[in-house]
Amino acid sequence: MRTVKEIDKQIQKTNDYIVQLYAQINSYEQSVKHLKAERQDVEKKENEMFIDNWLSEHFGIQNQEEARQKSIFIVFDKNANFVKTIATGYGEKFHYVSPSEDKDTMEHWLRENKLYAHRASSFCDRNRNWYDLSFKEQLENLCWEFDKNGKLKKTQW
Repeated sequence: MRTVKEIDKQIQKTNDYIVQLYAQINSYEQSVKHLKAERQDVEKKENEMFIDNWLSEHFGIQNQEEARQKSIFIVFDKNANFVKTIATGYGEKFHYVSPSEDKDTMEHWLRENKLYAHRASSFCDRNRNWYDLSFKEQLENLCWEFDKNGKLKKTQW
């Protein structure tokens, strides 16, 4: 039979193990917390890179920053087919977007060629699934309307 002193020693030893285990648990919880924060940062960067690559591949726009900072428009025909990308401003083909009455504006050129445009910045920061949609579905999501034959009825711009 053990003595009280021996049992107390065993209790203290077991409590020391428990304290050690709690310290390890806290350490691992902190590691998980840091990993989750790192994961969020990496996921955000991966999404930004995905969108940057998508913009470059489909429209020749370097990245979202360029799409937001410059006055860039994506031009479509009445069937939502991509035609070209146009930048407006000083040093560009069109210095101004409108009015359509002025022949040197982008809006005049669009009307003359029966084309339609939407700001490139509207194609930034979307849900990743949005980029799997067709251009027509994306434009519908941006409030463009098409008839049952797929012809453009109304643009948001």
